[in-house]
Amino acid sequence: AFIGKGSKNFILRGLGEERKQNFEEVFELFMQHYGVHCLDSARPYEGAVEFLQEHSGRCAVLTNKPAIWTHKILQHFDLEKHLASVLGGDDSPARKPEPDGLLKILGDNNWHAEQTLMVGDDTPDIGVAKNAGVKVAAILGGYGKAEVLLEMNPDYSFESFREFRECVGATVAE
Repeated sequence: AFIGKGSKNFILRGLGEERKQNFEEVFELFMQHYGVHCLDSARPYEGAVEFLQEHSGRCAVLTNKPAIWTHKILQHFDLEKHLASVLGGDDSPARKPEPDGLLKILGDNNWHAEQTLMVGDDTPDIGVAKNAGVKVAAILGGYGKAEVLLEMNPDYSFESFREFRECVGATVAE
């Protein structure tokens, strides 16, 4: 229940109101720990590696996760070479759901909003797509709660990334 909407929110939820004054100290400890252990349980969604290989150079990553950890994870799984752009929360003009990071990716790659599909698994992903005027596919089996994601009226929804790849992969390639 604590995961989602970034590490600061994760820490605040974990501390609770009565210990909020310890936020800075706990957040610093968390950042140090995560920097060492961010690969411990990281795994690409089933079908994501194959999708990126099939669409190499035509995909990007926009995350609120700090860029240093984003690159570390992507490099560990040898995925960065397939991406046209990677923006972390600290090198994006604004964090999701603000549209600035997605608009930067579109501009940097000369991609058009009406020809772009954002794929995400939590509310900031749905929000950034809507705020940038981009269609969005919600992965319901990820971090976000399916019922909350569906209330946000994504253009498409899939139970898993594997299902997304199977249903949309061939269409996106055309």
